[in-house]
Amino acid sequence: MFDVRGFVEVASTQLLFIIGIVMAIVTAVGKFGIAGKVQLIVAIIVGLLIGAFYFLASWGIPGTIAMWFALLIIMLIVALVPIGAYELIFKPVKDIAKK
Repeated sequence: MFDVRGFVEVASTQLLFIIGIVMAIVTAVGKFGIAGKVQLIVAIIVGLLIGAFYFLASWGIPGTIAMWFALLIIMLIVALVPIGAYELIFKPVKDIAKK
């Protein structure tokens, strides 16, 4: 049986590092001149891939519906949280610095 509590405890501590890695990769891609919508697409793709690899490395191939759902949630968290963090934190700071 799928242990939701154990899954959340492990994932919540490790995902912070994974999300940081995704943010660093997307920032590095931006340094190569990729910006705007293309950089957003790269962020989503990188997040989905790293989220999937993280899940598969940690828990293996899903065998139940609950595990497939957990895989989907991990992929979405790793793909979308860095984008939201950038929009909430870094973009306003850059806008203030421009003034």
